[in-house]
Amino acid sequence: MATLVALAAVFVPGGDAFGYRFYWRTVDDSPLPVAADAARWDPAVWGPGRTLQFVVADSPGWTEPWEDARGEEQEPPFASPAGVIPFARKALAYWSAPASTDIHWAVTGVGGELHAERDHVNAIRMHPFGHGASYAHIWDRNGVIVECDVSLNPRHTQDLEGRALEVLIHEFGHCLGLAHSAMFPTWDTWGWRHAFRPALWDADPVMSYGYLPEPALTPDDRIGASLLRPAPGWLDRVGSIAGQVTVDGRPARYVPVFATLISGEEVVASANTFTNGEGFFAIEGLSPGGYLLAAGAMGDISGNSSLVDRGATLGSTDQYLLEPVRVAAGQVTRVPPISLRAGREASPFRRE
Repeated sequence: MATLVALAAVFVPGGDAFGYRFYWRTVDDSPLPVAADAARWDPAVWGPGRTLQFVVADSPGWTEPWEDARGEEQEPPFASPAGVIPFARKALAYWSAPASTDIHWAVTGVGGELHAERDHVNAIRMHPFGHGASYAHIWDRNGVIVECDVSLNPRHTQDLEGRALEVLIHEFGHCLGLAHSAMFPTWDTWGWRHAFRPALWDADPVMSYGYLPEPALTPDDRIGASLLRPAPGWLDRVGSIAGQVTVDGRPARYVPVFATLISGEEVVASANTFTNGEGFFAIEGLSPGGYLLAAGAMGDISGNSSLVDRGATLGSTDQYLLEPVRVAAGQVTRVPPISLRAGREASPFRRE
């Protein structure tokens, strides 16, 4: 979950193709932008090659018992605020590891009892209660990001090598400027993963609310991060796929489109984006090669309810294009319209 503090509401006129899910200027649930229009950090705060610093808030939540959603008292998450530092550093390292990114950030120590406000300090703090969600507060100035504060629910610190680490990686992804991506279309109408997982997909992106067998970044996550903070020369080595999706002849609004890189007989990587309000899409940051495309309604709306509020197409068939689409470095490959028909509805099942 992420909260973007808005100074002014701004909107984009229709007609352009939008990719992935970034924050756009000051509005969390704005129309979907291409990477060039995404909200980025103020270079004066976090410029190329520089290190963004976080501190752990010296608040009592880290070391006090807490009540879970059933009202039962649980043990303190940590023995001291300093115990949070290795945990946070490990989560940050997932984003700084890809060679395609220019991401340098660090946890420098324990700060004061900081509050979730614009105080020019990027803080990691603990909720005083054991229910609700963990989230990131993103603060901007004149449309650029200047600060990010992460607030953790104590129940999300109970498995430091598994679910808790995944949650913190997810929230730091919001701090980069990434919004929620789509889950891959392998959920049934009750919100459970099918026992048989198609060969095209396995783990959902960490920036989705989907299935992740262990804390990790998927190709979708790495591409999104690289588009926001690319390593020198990376953008020259990747290309894009653009097109439009329709359902019964009308634009398919805010439906996910998936591109899966294939090499020989092996599936290498998958990335996804959403169409915009006119059904156009652009999947950026793709390595050269042949890709299979798929499109269809969201299998689950968790994490993307703002798109539903904007009139996302929720009832349609899935469409798989089995003829590979070729991507070349520095080029946009445009594909013919992808035609869907009215069909299944997205699941109303929502995850935290």
